[in-house]
Amino acid sequence: MLCAARLVAAERRTGGMSRHPDGTDWEVVKVDSGAVDYEQQQALWRCHFTIGPTFRYKSQVMRGSLSRVRGMKVLDLGCGAGYFARMLAGGNQVFALDISWSAAAQTRAACDGKALCAVATADRLPYQDATLDAVVCLDVLEHCPDDVAIVSDVARVLKPRGLFVLVVPADPGLFNHMDLADGHMRRYERADLCRLVGESFDQVQLTDYGYPVMRMYRSMLAARGIHTGECPRPSLAVRGLSWLAFVAMQIDHLFEGSGKGVEWLYVGRKASHAPGQSTCQSAAS
Repeated sequence: MLCAARLVAAERRTGGMSRHPDGTDWEVVKVDSGAVDYEQQQALWRCHFTIGPTFRYKSQVMRGSLSRVRGMKVLDLGCGAGYFARMLAGGNQVFALDISWSAAAQTRAACDGKALCAVATADRLPYQDATLDAVVCLDVLEHCPDDVAIVSDVARVLKPRGLFVLVVPADPGLFNHMDLADGHMRRYERADLCRLVGESFDQVQLTDYGYPVMRMYRSMLAARGIHTGECPRPSLAVRGLSWLAFVAMQIDHLFEGSGKGVEWLYVGRKASHAPGQSTCQSAAS
């Protein structure tokens, strides 16, 4: 979640904490984080990565998509606690960016100090044009008022034919108090996503995941008034139930791309087509 902060850029030496891909040290200073307590959110997300079955399932899905990111300068945009940055660190030069200072610190620690971390907003990326080989943006755009500006800036910092890996929540009909509690502003129809990325990127992959078990699991939590911002004490019983739910979610692999999932996974390359055209398939083939 990288959009609610007011930022002041400071061009000062940082001792290697943050650095442009071209090697120039830099820092972006957060002044006001707005209504969302990002530091608290990081602690909750870290807990759910440990015991949450949906996060375990997502990591399975993402391993396949992120396997195409190899030998690259890659930005984890909205790095959170560093789970996916760590996944990317094997065989890539990883840059990680988040609005939360604790997220940047956790990501740096998760990557054994190998990730070059920064604090900034997603719509004002502190990187030069055509600098990065890939940008990975997972569960970020739904938090941001101007998702168009973010996608445009991602295209700016990517090299020609650079790779963009994006995950956003699917199906506006699923929007409920859990989304509100997590700071979501929207969920996306397939056509909405195509309009958002179609002019800037050539589609490589567009699929959905999380049906039927993850979708039922989410509905069960919503019916009980539980949202993902709550993290129960990870007792042995909780961990056991979490693993059972995760095992049941293996069924969902059979239904990926059904159009009924809870999240969209999009992979694209920086566009080579003429402005005003789109290669994104707004309807499932």
